Amino acid sequence: MHRDLQHWLRLTRLTLVALTAGPFEGVHGCSLLAGIPSVHLCSCLGAGGGRGTSAGVAAEEAEHVIYHLVPADDWHATSLTSPYLPRDFENDGFIHCTRGLTLLLQVANTFYRDVPGEFLLLVLDERRISADVKYERGFPHIYGPLNRNAILAVYPMVRRDDGCFELPPGVEEFTRR
Repeated sequence: MHRDLQHWLRLTRLTLVALTAGPFEGVHGCSLLAGIPSVHLCSCLGAGGGRGTSAGVAAEEAEHVIYHLVPADDWHATSLTSPYLPRDFENDGFIHCTRGLTLLLQVANTFYRDVPGEFLLLVLDERRISADVKYERGFPHIYGPLNRNAILAVYPMVRRDDGCFELPPGVEEFTRR
């Protein structure tokens, strides 16, 4: 998707409709890679494949991509003119993130599968984040508000009827090769 259109979608709070189906069975029986045949499983530090750098982001930018999962209602309740802080920030002291699509789905399906409601996936450029980012036990944690210019894209997470999360179409353009 063209960057100007992504920016416009974020500013107007529009979301993309995502429909997927696929046979790959993974965590909790969820179809991890439904509708995204070009992504293949790698280590927990990232998924490879993607559409390549010509259709997606530049390779050097993809190296710095991390992800944050947020309930859609929480995201829509925030102001677009101020930095983002999740509802649990005051309690946790940081913003939870993941690196790599495989790990993202493992976290989503382990901790949020039974949580009702829609979720959004924030794709972040770690280099643009103003607050400190610390890796603890392999997970990136943002110790402060998230400045909005660090958000590369916002995708609605796809869920099956059983609550399992699947990758939204198009998110693989942000993965490393």
